[in-house]
Amino acid sequence: MGNTRCHLPGRAGRFPDLLPALLIPHLITAERLLRGTTRANQQGREVPMDMLLMRRGERWHLRTDTLGSLCARGLSFVLNGVDEDVPAIGALNAAIERDWRVDCWTNAYWSHGRASAFAPHADDHNVLILQLSGAKHWRCWGPLEPFPVKARRYGPDQLQQPEWEGILQPGDVLFVPRGDVHVAELVGPSSLHLTVAVRPPWVRELPAMLWAGKQEDEFSRHDVPVQPGADFTAVESWVRAVADTLDTAAALDRWDRTRVPYTPLNLGVVVREGTLLASPFRRRIPAERQEDGSYQITPAGWPLVLAAGEWQVLAFLHTAGAMTSGQLTQALAGIDARAAVDALIQRGLLFALEPSDYGVASWQ
Repeated sequence: MGNTRCHLPGRAGRFPDLLPALLIPHLITAERLLRGTTRANQQGREVPMDMLLMRRGERWHLRTDTLGSLCARGLSFVLNGVDEDVPAIGALNAAIERDWRVDCWTNAYWSHGRASAFAPHADDHNVLILQLSGAKHWRCWGPLEPFPVKARRYGPDQLQQPEWEGILQPGDVLFVPRGDVHVAELVGPSSLHLTVAVRPPWVRELPAMLWAGKQEDEFSRHDVPVQPGADFTAVESWVRAVADTLDTAAALDRWDRTRVPYTPLNLGVVVREGTLLASPFRRRIPAERQEDGSYQITPAGWPLVLAAGEWQVLAFLHTAGAMTSGQLTQALAGIDARAAVDALIQRGLLFALEPSDYGVASWQ
């Protein structure tokens, strides 16, 4: 991953089941709209809530009678954080984070009509766009402000000819680097795409990350002298001494350990030969072998003790990526992989996806 825009043509059917069409209506509810988890946009503006919801007694309900006409005039639903709601997308995010050592989250955009959901804008993070269905026409102008620290909109008078434009078809991938001004317009009646936000730590964030691993001493608790003409010699000497001992690689290792894994809800899951298995861990955190042969791993301060076979399964999936239960059992023939898989699933430490969710496998 770099800072260069990249369009990768794909193939239809590459990842249509990452977000099955039947699941989308369950993500567009009155509760999610009220929480802001789901939003509705039209011509670059958020649609007023009274156009989407009505109250009956103590409960809010969708105005299904008006949603159809709104879609015909151009309406986009923004489904925030779908990686927390859709296991296949969560598994995809976890794989991206482990491979690229970044934080990421995924939103879905379900667009109807010709009106664009957003004005031209630049994001404060890289964006990986996966076109699931329909088509969208994208235009990109490059970075007008290098490495922005917050998102920014741009008006037509601020933009010249686009630096790049193209149409994303189902299966296509577009990588838009941080700061690249872009806009998308619908081609056809509807479109569904995912945006995976890809965010490495910034250099300006390193001091806090580095300090997090330092032992606190008495001088660090002193007040900074703020009066005019104060002598800062002692403070500056202390800061230089601390900086001279800082270890960036160790700070990044500690940062890895703060990332909370996904916790799949695997109630009622029955593993079959074709069940796709994927790790929910977002980082490659080493495990410590215990005297009894078990392993301990501590993501986000959450100590987990794993049987030897359980850790072997996870470590193998971290290297090999998602695979079916049958493939995993064959690859780890020297251990009872099936028993380890069952134990991990019961503990919510493994994604178990059925064939309808195989979009994550085809993406890899």
